Amino acid sequence: MGQQVVNGLFLGSIYALFALGYTLVFGVLDILNLAHQAVFMMCAYAALVLVVNLHLPMPIAFLVAVLAGGVIGMVVERVAFKPLRGRSDSNTVGLISSIALATILEAGVVAVFGPDMERFPIGTVPNRTLAIGGAVISELQIVIIGVAAAMLLGLTWLLRRTRLGRRIRAVAESPK
Repeated sequence: MGQQVVNGLFLGSIYALFALGYTLVFGVLDILNLAHQAVFMMCAYAALVLVVNLHLPMPIAFLVAVLAGGVIGMVVERVAFKPLRGRSDSNTVGLISSIALATILEAGVVAVFGPDMERFPIGTVPNRTLAIGGAVISELQIVIIGVAAAMLLGLTWLLRRTRLGRRIRAVAESPK
């Protein structure tokens, strides 16, 4: 039972981060961006290349991958959504455009890296475990749950307590 709670917290925190991304984009821009997971995948592969080929430490590779995700996100917006703004059917067409772009991005990664699962080299990420009751949790799972919780709390604070958050909420209410 305890292991299922740990597994649920771990997977739930990852799902919460994806849901957060979808919610922000849809809530503010009124666009359902289904290329979100493809951008996430490309960031993971960017970090993998930085660690394996350039031998960068994981924290630096992670930060560079996050920046790459921002750049990829801007490209997705420019390619998939900006040309469609102002159309009466922009929601439906934007949805189709994002699915097409996700397919293209995923096919590009398969063409470069192949269809097999890739893993970070052993020792790149912590693999020690901790036993709590009858459950076993890895350091990586603890970090992911902690980062997800911190990001969710940080975004909640940003949206509710800052001037930027007030502006984001205003745009979500009325783009004009």
